[in-house]
Amino acid sequence: MEEDVPKYLSVIWLLLGLIICIGNIFTSFIMWLSKVSREKSIEPGRKIHGLWNLICTNLAFSLVGLSLLVNMATLLARNNELSDGLCDFFGFLHTFGFNFAVVAILVGLLEKIYLLLKPFEYRSYVGGESNVPIIIFVCCTLYGIFMAIIPLTRLGSYYQSKYAICLIQWHKEAATRVTVFFNLILFLITAAFIIIYMWLMRKVYAKRRQMRMSVTRRKETMVFQLVVSSSFVTCWCPYMIAMFVSNISSDKHPEETGIAVLFGVTLVPFLVSPMVTYILHGHYQEEFKKFWDGVHKYLTSKIGKPTSTSGQSETCTTSHGNNLILEDLKVDTLKM
Repeated sequence: MEEDVPKYLSVIWLLLGLIICIGNIFTSFIMWLSKVSREKSIEPGRKIHGLWNLICTNLAFSLVGLSLLVNMATLLARNNELSDGLCDFFGFLHTFGFNFAVVAILVGLLEKIYLLLKPFEYRSYVGGESNVPIIIFVCCTLYGIFMAIIPLTRLGSYYQSKYAICLIQWHKEAATRVTVFFNLILFLITAAFIIIYMWLMRKVYAKRRQMRMSVTRRKETMVFQLVVSSSFVTCWCPYMIAMFVSNISSDKHPEETGIAVLFGVTLVPFLVSPMVTYILHGHYQEEFKKFWDGVHKYLTSKIGKPTSTSGQSETCTTSHGNNLILEDLKVDTLKM
């Protein structure tokens, strides 16, 4: 690395990684509670297909945050210098988590489109057990490993940039073409599916209005989908620009693309992740409120017990004292 990494950048990355990691894990827990309560199933198992996809997506984003967190903690502990082996390890985790999450987002969109196009077939599909969630998980894992392991071969390598992040440097044009092709195709397909899904949702709401059917949370759902789609386009575009510019550049370390790379590796896992977007969803808000009320009641009961006990003892002491005073008054009265 030609220049020293500013320590404040490492601290910023560390805090961002902590937020992404813990936030997505907590969101996964809330989504699990929400989905199970809505399905009213005692043993969800593999029947709740969408749940597994959402949780896998969240955990992949949390892995991105964890890689940032551990990467920066190690970097600060080692005086802002990483060995090649550590950089390869952290770069692999970050690339794997990002690509896994991107494919999981695509699969989730496919499932939502299938629900809107063929609702009855989807209900029967979800109602019975199947190996589809496991197959999806395996496919996302294999794709993430494939995209993350390419820089560990002779085709490329991970290197520590002056922005503290371990970035990818390609040594062969074939690797450049493969990664650009896969990311471009994945980006265009996902963007197209987002547009199709929004169009289908609009048709469904229009049909319900014509039939004068009640539409629950129409505004919240549309705002939620708008935030998801806009954050996806806003965040992934700089990532794609950075990839194209860095691959076209003739320099070994294309640091001039640092701004775009920073947008790509931070805003993609931060804004597109359900940790932020699902906050606008009505079911998530309801389940979070239930969870918070439960936690508040538990803490109140735990904290209130000693207070109530002490209050009771004080009351008993006071009443006992009052009784003694009354007895003394009675004795004095009798003496008189």
